[in-house]
Amino acid sequence: MNNIRALDEYGKKVENARALIASAKNEDELLKICLEDKENFIVRFVKKPSVSFVEKYLSKNLGKPGQAGNIRFFATSSRPIYGLSEELQLKIVQHDPFIIDCLGDLKLSVLSYIIKSAPFKREIHSIWPKVVENFENLSEEDRYILARNYYTRVPLDKCSDKIKKIVISNMPQRFKEIKNPSRDLQEFAFEEDPLLLPYLTIELSENMILKGLKDKPEIFQYIKNPSEAMCFTALYFSPSSIKFMENPSDNLKNLAVSREPETIKYINNPSEELVFFAVSRAPEVIKYIKNPSEELQLEAVRRNPNVINLISHPSKKIQKFAFDVYKKRKYSGDVSKFVSVSPFDDKNQDISFILKKEASVYNKLMKVKVALENNFIRRIKSSDLSK
Repeated sequence: MNNIRALDEYGKKVENARALIASAKNEDELLKICLEDKENFIVRFVKKPSVSFVEKYLSKNLGKPGQAGNIRFFATSSRPIYGLSEELQLKIVQHDPFIIDCLGDLKLSVLSYIIKSAPFKREIHSIWPKVVENFENLSEEDRYILARNYYTRVPLDKCSDKIKKIVISNMPQRFKEIKNPSRDLQEFAFEEDPLLLPYLTIELSENMILKGLKDKPEIFQYIKNPSEAMCFTALYFSPSSIKFMENPSDNLKNLAVSREPETIKYINNPSEELVFFAVSRAPEVIKYIKNPSEELQLEAVRRNPNVINLISHPSKKIQKFAFDVYKKRKYSGDVSKFVSVSPFDDKNQDISFILKKEASVYNKLMKVKVALENNFIRRIKSSDLSK
């Protein structure tokens, strides 16, 4: 009942407002009726008011808290109002910055005021087309503020190099949008993000490239005719860069492998000494070596018996050696890896089969201190091992 009564009262109020508006003989009389309405209710129903009416009404009400919002009774973002004076526009946005999208012919000074009123980002986004349209006419200070706060949207084609640098420092990838950038701007972009090197049209100094390699060594692949210093720097910070080098010197190969043994896979026809060095530092790299010698296999297995499964068709000697190292050093893991071919004589095939099936067997044997060299091991049956 209360809701129905409230609706009835509102309906009567609307009818009364429309009746008062219809009774006005001219604009001045209508303005007087609206200004005398302390609730600012009647003005909401004034249809298509003139600019002079809007300006007079707002001028009288802007001194009151919240009255700037009354412009939404006359205009919306889809139907903005035109013709308001620069002074009135400024007063409106000073009272309510979010009303700015209702102003059609936005004055430059008003736009500047809004820009300087950051961080009011919401209203800037609502009038962004106007910002772009007037960008070249804005002061350097205003453009600087926009570049700093809206660097993802600032129109770079309308910016000076100084403003472009601000944008690039915040978002280096926007450098790609710049047509015919100056040398100074290209050097600045490279310093901000060396990965922009492929997009530069100038030749950089060796010192700049060396500095860039320290930060982003992956740019080495984009360097044409790199100097020896560039090669050494790239390898020091990213040894895998050797894969981009044509005919690297022995010194470069040594540096790459010493920094990261796995880079041996990128080196064509490595020397025996280099291969041996790589395997001694990281036994698992033996998987990258074609037809490794028995000596190399023994070195890899001696360093880590687990790499036996990385060697194709290891001989019985290698497998037995790996198993002995495993047993001696008590490596953890699945013992079945080392007995894909029995490390014992042909009479012990049954033990090899058991070890392959039961990885825990080896540990059980170690616990009871049964020596694998003992001849009695061939007499052990699977039923005994399960006890």
